[in-house]
Amino acid sequence: GNYSTIFRLPSGDSITYYFDAKHLPLTKTVMNCDDWHDMNDDIEIIHVNEKACDYFLSTNLNTQRFSKLKVLYIKDENFKYIRTFSIIGNNYLMYIKIGQGVFYEGFTSRPAKSFRVLNCTLLKSIDIGLLSFYDFAGDFELKNLPSLQIIKTDSSCFKYNSFVIKGISIFILIRNK
Repeated sequence: GNYSTIFRLPSGDSITYYFDAKHLPLTKTVMNCDDWHDMNDDIEIIHVNEKACDYFLSTNLNTQRFSKLKVLYIKDENFKYIRTFSIIGNNYLMYIKIGQGVFYEGFTSRPAKSFRVLNCTLLKSIDIGLLSFYDFAGDFELKNLPSLQIIKTDSSCFKYNSFVIKGISIFILIRNK
């Protein structure tokens, strides 16, 4: 049967996680950029340590190859030079938590930077920390997320981008720090 438990991430944070008692989730803690590239495609929980991938060499980052991904947790100050971040078709993904200063290169608008979360049928929550995506001025797209209930963000996120959410009923919390 299915069970609910509090799953503790290595950071000490916790998430209510649902799983089958016969199947413990495959978890990977990313300590450096090589860990991201070397990850098994059937990983279920990804935890990127603080500054582990600050100087990621690619300009595009997506999660499509992780077809069983359920939790994506990116701690502070990672992926500063990423231009396109896409989470598309991860049908088991339930939680996205992004720490402070993630995907943040500086205080200048960068129209070529975009963030997309599309076609993730089980996604319930997106939590974005202070200054993350600050300089993203390109597309910000949330689409086909029928289970999405909560978006948490800080007022300093997406400084050069406005986004409109239509056609879904969710709780949005914008923290002013």
